[in-house]
Amino acid sequence: MRLSLAPIIVLAAWAALAVARPAAGQPLGAFTGPDAQLAQFRSGAVLLYPAGVPGAPRPMPPEHWFGADAASVSVRNVGVPSLTPVLPAPGRRTGAAVLVIPGGANMLLSIGNEGTAVARWLADRGVAAFVLKYRTVPTPADDRAFAALLQQGLAVFLAQNAEGRLDGEELSLADAQAAMRLI
Repeated sequence: MRLSLAPIIVLAAWAALAVARPAAGQPLGAFTGPDAQLAQFRSGAVLLYPAGVPGAPRPMPPEHWFGADAASVSVRNVGVPSLTPVLPAPGRRTGAAVLVIPGGANMLLSIGNEGTAVARWLADRGVAAFVLKYRTVPTPADDRAFAALLQQGLAVFLAQNAEGRLDGEELSLADAQAAMRLI
């Protein structure tokens, strides 16, 4: 039996769609730093492949972070996967660890509410959490074109994909496996 991330990613993508939509009068790319959560995520990240990303067959547009606030921050066009630890305080450590994999249908990663928020909740309960920023499929640099692609991509996936697989799934699965080995 082959393990597939698609059902989990698709369900999470619906939540990501809700937070990826701009507030009234606010452009999709309006989230900018310096935000403590984003800075912490970037500074604490460990590269999954320090010697170079294997199987990177396609050119990737620049990585793009966006969202209305820290809770809804997302990232797309991920070409260099990483793992960010969120560790419990020394007196609360249970010895357990969890890999947190934010959703987004392989087009984006909902890092804020499905990544760091979950990881902080686990760490508060003594569980070491590791947020995976895995490779996504390339998306347009333009925010409006990306929003249209995101909506179209989910509709096409749900209507036509009888196998329950997403574009780029093999790369994101490889990243999750590499993260588990590293943890």
